[in-house]
Amino acid sequence: MNRLKELGSLLNETGRENTAARSGREAVPAAVMKRAHLEKLQLCAALEKIADTLPRVDPLACLTLANAIVRFCATATNTKNRLSSCLRDRPGRQS
Repeated sequence: MNRLKELGSLLNETGRENTAARSGREAVPAAVMKRAHLEKLQLCAALEKIADTLPRVDPLACLTLANAIVRFCATATNTKNRLSSCLRDRPGRQS
């Protein structure tokens, strides 16, 4: 659970994606999807860990995980919209 507290969304993490943006290119969608998938697996593992503690659940752990899930969903939606608009607006695309 400590990992989730430190977890900013992997989709917004500084690193390769920001380097690609600085160079004027979008991140490779496959790389973005892989990072999102890894983050989703971490969230699932945290959910399973909470489920294993039933019925004595730590409310703070639940709240922390719920916030991480909401951030993940919002970031994934924003990333999907950004990539969709890039594909839609790219030069040479036929309407």
